[in-house]
Amino acid sequence: MSRTLAIAFVVVVALKAAISPTKHTVYIEYTEAGQDIWRQEPIGFVAQQYLPFFSIALTPFAALPDRIGCPLWVVLSLAVYLTGLRAFHRAFLPTTSWPIFLLVGCSVGLSSLWNQQANTVIIGSLLWGTVAVRQERWWLAAVCLGLPSFKVYPLALGMVLSVLHPRLAWHLALVVIGLVLVPFVLMSPSDALTRYYWIAEYAAEGLHSLRFTLVGVRELLGHHGIEMSFGRYFAVQAVTGALILLVLLLNRQDAERRAFVMVSLWFVTFGPSVEAPTYLLAAPALGLLLVDTRQRESWIAFGFVLGTIILVGPCQTSLFGRDFQRWLALTRPGCVVLLMAFLWQLSVRLHNRERGV
Repeated sequence: MSRTLAIAFVVVVALKAAISPTKHTVYIEYTEAGQDIWRQEPIGFVAQQYLPFFSIALTPFAALPDRIGCPLWVVLSLAVYLTGLRAFHRAFLPTTSWPIFLLVGCSVGLSSLWNQQANTVIIGSLLWGTVAVRQERWWLAAVCLGLPSFKVYPLALGMVLSVLHPRLAWHLALVVIGLVLVPFVLMSPSDALTRYYWIAEYAAEGLHSLRFTLVGVRELLGHHGIEMSFGRYFAVQAVTGALILLVLLLNRQDAERRAFVMVSLWFVTFGPSVEAPTYLLAAPALGLLLVDTRQRESWIAFGFVLGTIILVGPCQTSLFGRDFQRWLALTRPGCVVLLMAFLWQLSVRLHNRERGV
């Protein structure tokens, strides 16, 4: 039944991509990036936000007709994600809970899946990377945890796991250095440096927050009159990230799974440029928490997690109307409940070493 559901989901999204490859999708921007990487000036947001090796990897898709390339991108990205979900579930959760875990994984951050965003590949790779760390397959773990670094901040999970498992650290460092150097191999050093300069310039100017509706902690604070500069907020991000590492070092029990949950929740609260589609990065973590609280018959916690899943999942789509969707984006209740979940996990990890969630 679960396999049928997964296959049906892939088929529906792939058919949508084949029928209308240029509507309600970011795939066009990705193929533009695959062409843009070889030009002198960037013309799309990908060149300004993602490290150049991502655009280079998209070059083959840019050479394909959209009606072929878009479904192919859908199938490949969903394959990485869904197989990652399955591998993670087998490594960390009871067998009977797979249907629930899969359903949550396909419900939260649905717009990322529907619009063919790279978040699908990011979280799929991080799932595989966490499983590989558990299995002590260091090169596989390094590749899976390093590939999402085209957005930079997903590297946080690899960094945390590297502290917990020092053998991973040098493998991951070599992979990331190699990915950063790829543009210098395929283009002139000056062109490669220019690409990195464009990214740094875009980040320093903070243009992303002006172009998109962001729903992270920084924007939540701003909505309530507490403005934070980029430098100040970076300090907040660093402190909260350090707290994750601290509680994991104090209690190493089931460290890989706990690290994945807390870092995933950090992505969608304190991470940079959090949008509603970014919630996909927390989907497996929320699924894991739902299964755990149900298994322990902790019904208050179960209700909280279920409510969070509904709020950051179906409610973030147009299912309940565009006006409600806009209200959620403006008031950011999703950020509030995700922040509560993040603090809850820190507290449980710190004060209840034996039990944990």
